[in-house]
Amino acid sequence: MPSRASCLTGLTLAAALAAGAPAPARAQVGEYELKAAFVYNFINFTRWPAGGDVALTLCIHGADPFGPTLDKLAGRTVGRRYLAVRRGVGLDGLAGCDAVFIAAPALGNLAGVLDSLGSRPVLTIADSPGAMRRGVLINMNRNEQNKIGFEVNLAAARERGLDFNAQMLSLATEVRR
Repeated sequence: MPSRASCLTGLTLAAALAAGAPAPARAQVGEYELKAAFVYNFINFTRWPAGGDVALTLCIHGADPFGPTLDKLAGRTVGRRYLAVRRGVGLDGLAGCDAVFIAAPALGNLAGVLDSLGSRPVLTIADSPGAMRRGVLINMNRNEQNKIGFEVNLAAARERGLDFNAQMLSLATEVRR
């Protein structure tokens, strides 16, 4: 089971791959395989309030862009918990989620998603332009060189009782405080 140090190394490696790996190396890793690694590390470097179930549940709201890649993450350790993955979760099922990836087609109802989560400590993640400014806590984006980065809404995360590892924040392209 990976330690936090090895996971940070994985996040750093994923960020390095996204930021500067030569084209042949990037071609070997699909976009959503790389994004799945980012999602796992975002979850791993989020601090939730004490308590919670044994499972830490990642829910996919909307069409699942990850395919079988997330199956490789299910069961992995996150702190003292293990990661569970639920796909195709509608608004009524979000209550049982610790983290929610909001697929691009579902962002049209982002206000409904955020309303259904209320102020509960749920990590929201997307990969759509402007999603962080609309209330998503972590949004993956692409720069001018078409490399993956991410932005963090730290102020909104803290309002939900969540916090992030400082080293992860240092890798973000933008942190809204």
